Amino acid sequence: MAHEEDEIVDIFDRDMNPLGVASRRVAHEYGLWHKSFDCFIVSSANEGEMLLQRRGKNKTLYPNLLDATSSGHYQSGEGSEAAVREIGEELGVNVKFEELVHMGIRLDLSRYHTSFCDVFLLRRDTPLLEYGPSRAELDGIVAVGIRDGMELLSGKTNEATVRCTELDRASDRWVERKIRITRMDFIYYVDNYFYKVFVAAERFLDGKRVLPI
Repeated sequence: MAHEEDEIVDIFDRDMNPLGVASRRVAHEYGLWHKSFDCFIVSSANEGEMLLQRRGKNKTLYPNLLDATSSGHYQSGEGSEAAVREIGEELGVNVKFEELVHMGIRLDLSRYHTSFCDVFLLRRDTPLLEYGPSRAELDGIVAVGIRDGMELLSGKTNEATVRCTELDRASDRWVERKIRITRMDFIYYVDNYFYKVFVAAERFLDGKRVLPI
């Protein structure tokens, strides 16, 4: 099976004009502009939670850290509608593109990425154990209280107690547990990206207009 870094993606200039194609590996290595997406699932459970994925320990980038509920790259020729395919593959749920709320395009200028990233919110009250995370991609799903996440990422608190799913090796099943997390468990972004999404998620659940990312 081909490695995910060998997938072919479209390459752009900084004004999003198409330039050609390259593998994800080359795009990351040379900082070539390409397209990606992040989707954050928001639930009304426990007065409001946002779901995050714990990236697999064998991932090339950011192993074991918390990330958007689902994230991925568009393969060459794909548009933003392809996000629903990636969401289904990573989380084991069926999603219609019309359910996604587009927050805008974020310029991802992190250490390994130079991408135009579509950012979506998705309202789902599905119980944690009804998700079927890809075992090749994820080490579980973490449900962070929205207020807890905002306080943690703003520096008001040092840790938070959250719900998560983990694979129980004895039974070979996903089980729900409670764990404690800190800011160090999140992928670091200089613009405090995740804090901004928690703020947007709170507005989203309150029925207010979602501000552009």
